[in-house]
Amino acid sequence: MLNEITQKKKGLATELRSVIDRVKAMDYESKDLSNACYTKEHEYEERMKDASGTALVSKLKKAIGAIKVELKEHNLNEGVMNSMLFSCIAMKRGQHHLYDEMADPVKVSGTGTKNNTEEA
Repeated sequence: MLNEITQKKKGLATELRSVIDRVKAMDYESKDLSNACYTKEHEYEERMKDASGTALVSKLKKAIGAIKVELKEHNLNEGVMNSMLFSCIAMKRGQHHLYDEMADPVKVSGTGTKNNTEEA
């Protein structure tokens, strides 16, 4: 009788292990399916955004915002540069040769290269 009970107990333990293994496998499968469902939902949401144009509009708004920031910075830098160039005392007295250099950038110095118009 004791032998039968031991055999039954071993059989139940083996069956319990197989049930536990099946539950683990089903749990992994459930997680995989949940991840696949989440991925499909995310893809669907992205496609709906693309279909309605909201994704493209948001990207364009971000790009326009970045361009506005760059433009403001450029304008600020240009203003500072102009202020520095044109506010010097030598410029007010007419002794600044910035315009001469800008008008004839090829002429480097008195002994250096000269513009072709002077040679003609």
